[in-house]
Amino acid sequence: MIYNIIGQKRIKVNSFHHQSVNKPASDFKITATAPDGVVEAIELRQRGVFCLGVQWHPEELIDDPTHMRLFQFMTNAAKRRLE
Repeated sequence: MIYNIIGQKRIKVNSFHHQSVNKPASDFKITATAPDGVVEAIELRQRGVFCLGVQWHPEELIDDPTHMRLFQFMTNAAKRRLE
């Protein structure tokens, strides 16, 4: 899902970790990591459900279209759910 939203295999993010996911619950899968192995994104394994967690701060990067797509996708998913 994150690749379909972002459209790139690698992006720059602004991580300020003092904690991070080590091993996600079995219903989730790791879908993005930093070069040092820190988990940056997880997704629910269940298809057809929008459940994505990121460990960087895209809200501080909305001037970048790459990060803005996360918010566009999220709001579109919410609109579909309300229909």
